[in-house]
Amino acid sequence: SASPTSEILRSRSVKASAAVATTLGLQAGEEVLELLRLRSLQGEPCLLETIQLPLPLFAPLVGSDTSQWGDLLYPLFQQRCGVTVNRAEDVLRFGQLTKEQGRRLGLPAEHPCVQVERRAFDLSGRCVERSEEHTSELQSHSDL
Repeated sequence: SASPTSEILRSRSVKASAAVATTLGLQAGEEVLELLRLRSLQGEPCLLETIQLPLPLFAPLVGSDTSQWGDLLYPLFQQRCGVTVNRAEDVLRFGQLTKEQGRRLGLPAEHPCVQVERRAFDLSGRCVERSEEHTSELQSHSDL
């Protein structure tokens, strides 16, 4: 089957919310790198992801050319930042797309969706990624 392609729509440093900070073992207000990523299958958008990565661990990615990152992030994390993701925990919920999420996925606002909240861990067991995915497909694509 075809592999999903990936496009980073936005990459920026933001202050971590209390929830994000807790997950990533940071203090609230510490900076994280936040990515907005659109994944497509055979040219059709299928998954919208918001990803938070702790800084300074992922500092090598800040300001770098996201068009050169490739479709898979975990190999990139290892090559550029020396971070090896070897385990992830996903929590699935059912919800509805917001207007903006729907627009990016080519679907109407309030369209039913699956929300996947992911925590990914490195070899030492520390949480190095928090992400929230929205998809209209229940079929999941994992990078591990």
